[in-house]
Amino acid sequence: MEKLKRYIVFLIGCLILGFGVYTEVLANVAMLTGESFVRAVSSTWKTEFGTTKVAFDVSLTVIAAVLSIVFARRLDGVREGTVIAALLVGFIARLFGRKLSFLDTLLFHSDEIPQNGSQTF
Repeated sequence: MEKLKRYIVFLIGCLILGFGVYTEVLANVAMLTGESFVRAVSSTWKTEFGTTKVAFDVSLTVIAAVLSIVFARRLDGVREGTVIAALLVGFIARLFGRKLSFLDTLLFHSDEIPQNGSQTF
């Protein structure tokens, strides 16, 4: 029962983190290094942000596991939570992006004409 509670709290944490990543990308503000790199790659290669984030997080997890085995001679610091989070956070961010896609238009694209007379898109 205790382990189930830990997994539920972990999944809630993944939801919160995925929503945070989504809002960070939506607001187009200064981002953490990981998300900024993913945004640069996804805009350059014209890929979906969520899919690129999952690939990036999984690759970092694999690199961490390999470096742990090479230097510590055992798998240390990479457990099931790391792997699950690497797979889920980008998926959750993508899910929020699809379900809340109206927020981009609602929050950042107004129909008002700016003072200088040009329309901004």
